[in-house]
Amino acid sequence: MGPYESYKYPGISSENLYIAGTAKDKDRKRFDDGNHYDLFSWQYVKLVKAYALDQDAALTSCSWGKHQVMGENYETCGFSNVKDFVKAMSRSEKEHLKALVGFCKGNNLQESLKSKNWSAIARAYNGPKYKKNNYDTELEAHYAKFVSEKGGKND
Repeated sequence: MGPYESYKYPGISSENLYIAGTAKDKDRKRFDDGNHYDLFSWQYVKLVKAYALDQDAALTSCSWGKHQVMGENYETCGFSNVKDFVKAMSRSEKEHLKALVGFCKGNNLQESLKSKNWSAIARAYNGPKYKKNNYDTELEAHYAKFVSEKGGKND
């Protein structure tokens, strides 16, 4: 999925289990259909359903844009509320990058980025279960690929 589809919506991933956990008890089963990584078009269908029940829970429970920053991180990224964060994600890829930079700064990841501490970065970005999906090794592999495509420069 790219950062935008042809009709200018930012790419999202609607984390149903997460939404179910933040929703009011009576609404939990209405959120979780058991299919957590559908096609892009279905992500917005899920978002609309969740939004009708609890706007903030729906918006904070999606990862947004090119870098898939969770809406729950809106304050860390420098926004005063989740709706402003979502509006920014809908404007441009530049806003996606600004949110990612805000996330990294807000989580004090500058040193981890400089030292290439992939575990610390993955833990901050993906949570304590990052190892289950090998996010740290994926980051390292993507970085190595980038460096090799750049001509071997490692800084």
